[in-house]
Amino acid sequence: MKLILRKVRRRRPSIKGTGTHARQLAAILKQARKDKGLVQTQLAQKIGTTKSAISRLENHAGNLRLSTLRKLAAALDLRLEIRLT
Repeated sequence: MKLILRKVRRRRPSIKGTGTHARQLAAILKQARKDKGLVQTQLAQKIGTTKSAISRLENHAGNLRLSTLRKLAAALDLRLEIRLT
């Protein structure tokens, strides 16, 4: 997976997936949410964000903070593994 780190307003790194990798990540997260029987609103409440943020993520639009990805993985019982090659 190719990830791009870039600085954002508060100097927190964010991750922006590119192309196919972003779509794959979005599909994995969406399927995991559905497998847990959660709607977007419920997942958003579990991780402290908005339904629209979850929708944007699942439609692979916008950037994703590593801290948000960690929260999503925990809420969906997924193991987060990042490899830099």
